[in-house]
Amino acid sequence: MTEQERDRSRQEPNHNAAELRRVRSWLWIVTVVLLGVIAIKAYPFLRPDHHGAIPKEVLGTWSTTEPRYADRAFEIRKESLVFYIGEGDSTVHSIQEVEVEDLGGPMLLTVHYADEAGPNQFSFYYDPASGGIISFKNQRHMKWNRSTGSA
Repeated sequence: MTEQERDRSRQEPNHNAAELRRVRSWLWIVTVVLLGVIAIKAYPFLRPDHHGAIPKEVLGTWSTTEPRYADRAFEIRKESLVFYIGEGDSTVHSIQEVEVEDLGGPMLLTVHYADEAGPNQFSFYYDPASGGIISFKNQRHMKWNRSTGSA
């Protein structure tokens, strides 16, 4: 074996070791990135205030005795919100996320949904007293009761 061949054989293991370190580094980077993506995707389902579903107590159609809203109502379904907007018209929105905050009496619910304008939210209080009453976060004085008929 010549001097050059010996030098090359000594360099090959170093070249292979460097290649192995480079591959291991890339594997770690890919693993960390994948774990980060999984954590981001799982976060909404692991948050303590996220229950993933509307509490069954609030399911149904709700209306108010307020004269201005005589032809208005809303319906809360397991996977969608329906807003009855008068004159027999309604809009249906798919629920994306539900946040429930127990306030030791009434519950504050925030339902995240999307409409034509983009992401939106519907926040309201549900008070189980008197058979259940809903009031909007921005109109606490107005009470909505579960309807026995359809809107």
